[in-house]
Amino acid sequence: MSDTLNYDYPPGATPQEIWAILREVAEGQKETRLQMQETRLQMQETDRRIQETDRIVKETSEKVKETSEQMKKTEEQMKRNDKKFGELHNRFGELAEHMVAPRHRGKNSRRPGPFGGVFGKRQRIPANGGHFQVLAIQGSAG
Repeated sequence: MSDTLNYDYPPGATPQEIWAILREVAEGQKETRLQMQETRLQMQETDRRIQETDRIVKETSEKVKETSEQMKKTEEQMKRNDKKFGELHNRFGELAEHMVAPRHRGKNSRRPGPFGGVFGKRQRIPANGGHFQVLAIQGSAG
């Protein structure tokens, strides 16, 4: 049987070398366990931070929504106020018209004065979101 193969095996390890290799493996496993524990702690801290961030984002979103609703309410109130001020302005114009116009009509009919008469037509002029009325009074300044 000369056909048998002859393998060259490396020389065998001594028991001291085997124990040294086992110690190195054990140390490596110990370091790996410590690294895994550190990684686990870091992941827990990251999860806690993510939850805190989510909470802050949710609170901020709610505050933005509340602010937006408040701004809409304020805008609606401002529109109502603008309308009320416009109506009040018109009322003052009507009041002045009722106070001035009849007096001048009566005076013009009795004696001549600087006013020749009051035009019956009013003109509405837009001003800053509202309207005001102009009553034309005809006359001369002399």
